[in-house]
Amino acid sequence: MNLDELKSLWTSPENRPTPERKRLFIDSAFKAIQSERRRAKGMLIYIVFMVSATSIFSVWQLLVHGIGPEARYAHLMLLTLWVAVIAMTRNMLSRIKAEPIDSIQATLESLHRRAQTRCRELQTLLLLFATFIPLTALAISQLQASGKMRPHEAASAAILAGLILLSGSGWFLFELLVRKNPERLHLESLLEEYRL
Repeated sequence: MNLDELKSLWTSPENRPTPERKRLFIDSAFKAIQSERRRAKGMLIYIVFMVSATSIFSVWQLLVHGIGPEARYAHLMLLTLWVAVIAMTRNMLSRIKAEPIDSIQATLESLHRRAQTRCRELQTLLLLFATFIPLTALAISQLQASGKMRPHEAASAAILAGLILLSGSGWFLFELLVRKNPERLHLESLLEEYRL
């Protein structure tokens, strides 16, 4: 949603936009919501597919090789991933759900709910990455202690995993603090003004 258009509508004379401007705003918001729904569906399908494929591979490894002490942390990470997927699925389904938007207030409320949901998703991803940092370190140290990973391999794995986890966390933190949270707060303040 273009917040400049929203601000322009909001600062129109006496905050009473013409019916044509109202309709344009609602249509623009509806297109933004439809686009977001498509992205949410695609992301949900991708995440569930990736976690399911990883789980199937993990179960196959478990049946073929059994579970050793070094595999415990990998399975714990997989369990953590499923918890995050369930939480994100619940959030994404609420974003996908259709809502009638036939007035400026209903449109603002819908946009605000979606912004809140997106913030919760980003918080879930940040929590997931924060959980993965110690679990990855424990898994690598366990693999090294059991002799399945040499010291130089463990160092390479730790650097690679660290880069992935830190860059991912940084991106989600940026999205949350710089983009989505300000958008949510802006919509919240507009709604409060509108209800006065």
